[in-house]
Amino acid sequence: FDGKVPNADPETAARPERAGAWAGAAGLDELRRGVERAYESTRCDHALERIWEGVGEEAKSGLMQANKYIEETQPFKLVKEDKDAVGRILYSLLESCRWYAWFIAPVMPGIANKIFEQLGIESAGELARGWNLALTWGGLKPGHELGEPAPLFPRIGE
Repeated sequence: FDGKVPNADPETAARPERAGAWAGAAGLDELRRGVERAYESTRCDHALERIWEGVGEEAKSGLMQANKYIEETQPFKLVKEDKDAVGRILYSLLESCRWYAWFIAPVMPGIANKIFEQLGIESAGELARGWNLALTWGGLKPGHELGEPAPLFPRIGE
C-alpha cells in the first residue's frame, strides 16, 4: 500500500475479516476497560498481562490474538486474490497497534513512542489528545503516511 495506511473504511475494518482468534474494535474496547482497571489498582503487571493475553471470556483482544489474526488471514498471500480484504485487515492491525501503544505508554513510554513513530504519528501530539479521546476506533486515517519500520526490541548485540 505504498507505505500508507490502506484506504479502507474504518467501520468495516473494525470487524474481523474472518471469525476466529481476534475480536477487532469491540475486543479492543473491552481490553481498554480491563487495562484501565489494572492501572487504577496500580497493578502494571496485570495491565501488561491483559495487553498480551486479552480479556473477557474468549480473550480475543490481546497482542497474541492480533498475531493469530495475521496467521489466520495470511494477508501477504491473500493480496493476490482480494486486495480490498487485505486493506481492511491491515487497517485493523495498524489501528490496533495505535491502541496497544496507548495501552503500554504508562509503563513503556519509549516503546509506545516508537510505535507511534512507525505509524507516522507525532508522539507528543497523540499523547496530548488524552486516553479517552484517542482510544476511539478510527483514529488512524486511511492514506496516512507510515513511518519507517524497525524492530521495537532489537536483539542484544545489534
